[in-house]
Amino acid sequence: MKNLNEKIKTLCGQYKLDFNNFTFVKKNFFFKKKYFILYKINEYYFEVDKEKSTSKNYFPYFNFSKECDLENWISSIQIINIKKSRLLKSITEGKSSRDFFKEKFKV
Repeated sequence: MKNLNEKIKTLCGQYKLDFNNFTFVKKNFFFKKKYFILYKINEYYFEVDKEKSTSKNYFPYFNFSKECDLENWISSIQIINIKKSRLLKSITEGKSSRDFFKEKFKV
């Protein structure tokens, strides 16, 4: 797990994410133990195989261009954060569009 921890630190530096937002969680499902990495802010998850430290079970999964599943997952988080920052406006900036919407649809 130390190797995985170091790998996440380097990928966080590469994709400009905060390493403190990642947590490691162990869940017990009957006789199986599953290990997850959670990105705290939005509760994105990555299931980790104990031996391989890779998985095909993770969300979000928008970027498949990288070699490693973990890198695909972290780059997908970065892509979502960039898109989210472009879509949202402050309250004062969005007031004119909200007023237009209210007048047009009589809400």
